[in-house]
Amino acid sequence: MKVYEKPVVSVDAGMTEGVYAASGAGGIKTGNKTIAADWGGSGQAKFDLDLSNVNLSQLTVVLTFNMDISSCWGSGAGVICSGKTATLTWHSAPTSAEITVQANGDIKNLQITGSSYSNNFQ
Repeated sequence: MKVYEKPVVSVDAGMTEGVYAASGAGGIKTGNKTIAADWGGSGQAKFDLDLSNVNLSQLTVVLTFNMDISSCWGSGAGVICSGKTATLTWHSAPTSAEITVQANGDIKNLQITGSSYSNNFQ
């Protein structure tokens, strides 16, 4: 009998490889932040997502940030932003995606603090 292992989120501010959220073999890897615009009190940053280890059909990805975000887009995803959370949905997701996030705060400090996914997008 296999024992269920609760997914674990690991955050390391100095780690550019990203944040992992997985149970078993699948999971999403996020990382490689690039600052696209810095307006002093807000800005835009791009993040790479590696989706190659998850089922790409009807995929929903939820990303949590360390500050409020005002907008998010990229890689053909439908996106809903609310507070510190961006929810991205695809009927058929790519194996990798680049998303752009606009934040109201020092863009240099913007980080992804958590991620999760599911395959029940309707």
